[in-house]
Amino acid sequence: MLTLSPASKEALKVAIAFSLSIIIAIAFGWQKPYWAAIAVIVVAANDNYETAIKHGQNRLLGTFAGVAFAFTVVHFFAQDRELFIISILAFSALCVYMSSCERYGYAFKMAFTVGVIIAAMGQFDSYSTFDFAVIRVQETVLGILVYSLVFQFLWPRNSHTLFKRRATIKLEQQIQKVKQQLASHYLQRLTIDDENQSTDDSLVTLLKEAINDSPRVFSERLMWKKLVAFLEDKETDSSNHTYGERRKALINRYQTLSAAILCLKENKEDKILMLPAVSQMTPVTINSHFWADVKHSLFNNYQNRLIYVLRAQAALVTCYAMWIYFPMPGGILFPLISSSFINALCEVPSAYYKYTVLGICTFSVIILSEYVYLMPSFTEGYELAAFYFINIFFIWRLFSTPQLAVLRVLGGNMLVVLTMSAMYLTPVFSITSSLNMLLFMFIILLVSRFYTMLTEEIATGMGLAARG
Repeated sequence: MLTLSPASKEALKVAIAFSLSIIIAIAFGWQKPYWAAIAVIVVAANDNYETAIKHGQNRLLGTFAGVAFAFTVVHFFAQDRELFIISILAFSALCVYMSSCERYGYAFKMAFTVGVIIAAMGQFDSYSTFDFAVIRVQETVLGILVYSLVFQFLWPRNSHTLFKRRATIKLEQQIQKVKQQLASHYLQRLTIDDENQSTDDSLVTLLKEAINDSPRVFSERLMWKKLVAFLEDKETDSSNHTYGERRKALINRYQTLSAAILCLKENKEDKILMLPAVSQMTPVTINSHFWADVKHSLFNNYQNRLIYVLRAQAALVTCYAMWIYFPMPGGILFPLISSSFINALCEVPSAYYKYTVLGICTFSVIILSEYVYLMPSFTEGYELAAFYFINIFFIWRLFSTPQLAVLRVLGGNMLVVLTMSAMYLTPVFSITSSLNMLLFMFIILLVSRFYTMLTEEIATGMGLAARG
């Protein structure tokens, strides 16, 4: 019997949801099926179903906020170019700053993108803007709904399973670390691994989500909090201990880690709390106070967030000026794409741009070859569905590791953007529009990278360590 790997199952689910959303939108006669497909790509770029659904909820919330902004700016400033652009820049500054918010950050990112798209594509007319808003909302809801149904019934995963898997990985990593430290001690080298001194709060964040989503994790929350506290304990790394004390502490920690991982693998989590080293730990604090969350959302890492705002504003002003004063092809298309790209790239370090360019070049050659030589021969809906199913499956399967998540999202979005005309109710195949899109992408990347490097220098001068 054929056994599929977790990565293959995940790729199959995303490909099914992606293809179904397009076919259903076309069957309903909706004008923009690719919006539903993009909604699937965005919410699928997460590790588990519950987190992805929350991402989908944020996308829907951001869509409504963007629609409200579009109605407002078109109503008041449709005939005043300067005030219209100033309004967009002010809204961009707010959304970029708040995009680092842990809970609703993605909603702010989506609000700006949707607001600009609807305001511009509505041709600054209230009736057209309303039509585009309705289409955008219904397509987004469709994509999230299809994704939810597919992931709910086909190889479902939950917060408890994901958190347990992450905890197991963390245990294995710490076992390897303790082994290396013990080997150093036996060789009379009292070194400290500086790379692992920073606290990784992803496990705490995931535990918070799991407690809210999973009744089982909620009932076992004391044990999990103590285990996470034990995993984040740095006591054995203290250089204040003597050689013998530190070696003994490392041996005890190794034994506890080995016992804990055995309990997880044998589904005997209740025995973890019986381990002395775990039971004596003070549980990690999971902050759920409303005002503390608000303060954290507004002021946490505010210096870097202001750098991101400066970066985005400078890049947007440059792109809008190029559109106004240079004969850019495609009409309103260039400022639309620049708004979406800069909104997504404002937090990306300059070192990542070369990988982005390499990914765009690779994906564009493959996708445009299919678009030119294969897609015009399609005459049935199932052929279109099979085409997108195969492409999305291979993109998600080849780039299945967390380190390659950016390439998954980039490849999926480029597949949609470069072939969107084939999804019209009356398909149109024009290589010119696709090549224009690529030209816009490279211009925007060049502008964005310039200001990213410039603001990184500013951040260095201010003494900020985290510049990406």
